[in-house]
Amino acid sequence: MRGRRIVPQAAGLGAGLFLLFSSLSNAAPVGGAGTEDFKKFSVGIAFSGILEKEMKPENSSDFSTLKIKRADQYYLLPCYHVFENATNTMDVFAKLGRSDLITTGSDKNTHQDENVKYSPGLLWGVGAILSHHFENAVTISLQTQWGGWGAGIDELKYNGQKASGISGSDKFRVSEFQAALLFGKSIFLEDRQITYRPYIGPTLAWMGLSRGDLQYTAGGVTRSAISADANEDGLFGFVAGVDMLTVSDVLRVNVEVQLLSEEAFTLSIHYRF
Repeated sequence: MRGRRIVPQAAGLGAGLFLLFSSLSNAAPVGGAGTEDFKKFSVGIAFSGILEKEMKPENSSDFSTLKIKRADQYYLLPCYHVFENATNTMDVFAKLGRSDLITTGSDKNTHQDENVKYSPGLLWGVGAILSHHFENAVTISLQTQWGGWGAGIDELKYNGQKASGISGSDKFRVSEFQAALLFGKSIFLEDRQITYRPYIGPTLAWMGLSRGDLQYTAGGVTRSAISADANEDGLFGFVAGVDMLTVSDVLRVNVEVQLLSEEAFTLSIHYRF
């Protein structure tokens, strides 16, 4: 999903140690399935990668197709443990870091491709996760997150020709929302003194891309008032991942992948105190 990311993505660990998404991942990366015993604060460092994501251009856009080819995200994940009773926990988290972006689109008038590489920009996000813990070490978590990032143009190619004289709205803005229902189970390996928490679940995500009118020259051709606005093409996705905890449950490593709505992965390390 981030995510924990929701993705990515884009794009957290659930219940105190969030990993999104994909993202994204985002995505957005989505995140872990929750734990039963937390201290108040935790912090994590994460890397999320969106490998591919289809977008649906708006009618006002100059493109018939638009796709995210790549987005690499590096960020911090501070988290606060808000509430806990015998069976339920609630946590809130933030995401702050940097993300770049690579897109490709087909002009709906000329049918030529425009490929854009954006430089890294500020990545941010906020979210919450509510978990219910059963006696058989099974956890069900509902997680939501909202965030985005912005990026300026580093390189633009139209029909294979490098563009020059780029002016106008040369920044891309990305906004995203993601919700996930995660099912996880804790498995303690006594010989290794490590707890594994695999989790899976469906995701519901929305992402919007916005770039205003742009002017540039490529291959001796000047193009003007070229806009590129798009929304999520597929709203539903799937996330799977695993948390690996030390015996003290202080240090945690998470690996996560997101499929269907996007292809993304997230790696993170978390410490609670």
